[in-house]
Amino acid sequence: MEKFITYNGKLINDGGTSLLKINEPFSEFALDFGGTDERLVGSSTLSTFDGLQELSISFWLKGNVISGVLFANKSSQSGTNAYQQFYSLINNTSSSIINFSVNITGIGFTRGDTSSLLPNKWNHILWCYSSLGGKVYINGVDVTTISPSGGATLYTATSTFVIAGISPIAGGTVSIIDEFAIWGSDQRNNLSQIYNNGTPGNLNDLSTIPDHWWRMGENGVWDGTNWTIPDENGGYNLTTQNMEETDRINVVP
Repeated sequence: MEKFITYNGKLINDGGTSLLKINEPFSEFALDFGGTDERLVGSSTLSTFDGLQELSISFWLKGNVISGVLFANKSSQSGTNAYQQFYSLINNTSSSIINFSVNITGIGFTRGDTSSLLPNKWNHILWCYSSLGGKVYINGVDVTTISPSGGATLYTATSTFVIAGISPIAGGTVSIIDEFAIWGSDQRNNLSQIYNNGTPGNLNDLSTIPDHWWRMGENGVWDGTNWTIPDENGGYNLTTQNMEETDRINVVP
């Protein structure tokens, strides 16, 4: 929405006849994951990406020293929680790395250098995977240090998707997250539009819209115990665990 300051200082939407135009931020809310047991989980298996060979994930992240699991989607492979369809782990305490993986087999392992993350400021992260390999971008810059050969077919998902955790009952990271989106396609060629000069924009204006997009607060519903965070595109809503009503904040990129 555009608002304008007129000669008498009153803030109104006057159609552009004023002295100064102000563009309000696209994002209004974000979620503050202030504890390692605070996470977002789905209510059913997220199977959108089963059998695909491409994936892109975009989100905005803010924190001081961030370490832990950022997101995970468990796969059909037997074994421990390490068998994920896709997964991300960040260690910005000692190693300055962020890992993104498909299938956790070594085939789809991508690593980025997080030394450029701005502490206590908003950072944009985009991970892309396809037959071209993997890429990690932080604030519009390629920070990839390890890229796989690509071409892995994603395992079949068998559990709920989790943000800020490795499963609905474990893992997590202390950070603020906003505008989380996933495509079943390689979006590296749309980096500049997604990063949008460091300001979140309407991802549904892109030529390829996300398969799932959680705005992390807009149109969220508090039921007295948890927030329901709607999926703008895919109908896969997420629900908070162990979070308070005040964890939806208006500190945004």
